[in-house]
Amino acid sequence: MAVAPFALKRALRKVTQQRINALPVEEIERQSQCVLDHLRESGVLNGARAVGCYLSMQKGELSTDGIVKYLLGRGTPLYVPIIPSPPVASSSSTPYAPPPPSHDMRMLRLYSTKDWESLKRDKWGIPDAGAERKDIEESTPREDCMAEDNSQPPLDVILVPGVAFDSQFQRDTAKGTMIAI
Repeated sequence: MAVAPFALKRALRKVTQQRINALPVEEIERQSQCVLDHLRESGVLNGARAVGCYLSMQKGELSTDGIVKYLLGRGTPLYVPIIPSPPVASSSSTPYAPPPPSHDMRMLRLYSTKDWESLKRDKWGIPDAGAERKDIEESTPREDCMAEDNSQPPLDVILVPGVAFDSQFQRDTAKGTMIAI
């Protein structure tokens, strides 16, 4: 009897997560440094006018801390993803409607190392940029490179997380589809 692909993917994700959890912190730090070194040496970031980069959890994935420090130290505009919480439904009898575009993912700018270091971590341990800058006293909204009225250059490089890859460098996404990177 054939096993359903969904069950196989679930089993693969479980084994992958167990292997990641078993990695020593030193190994994750070493691999994180290798990625940063590769980005610097490959020249991928050299001409970038703006970069998008996810902010990593405290454990269980590659740390992007070095990448963030490097880009902010160079003065490269850096944008990080944030998904605002959807509005709370007013009643349970209201039929489901997808959230309006204002609740889609946004890419908000980090301005300085001080700004980045002052971010609070969310329930997953990921630094949360929030809607306002943290490196200045005045209440100033962050630039959103995905906003319709954005006048900044587009993102030249976007760094996204990946957990497991096959021999053709395809990755399995959380939604269960395979995509090429």
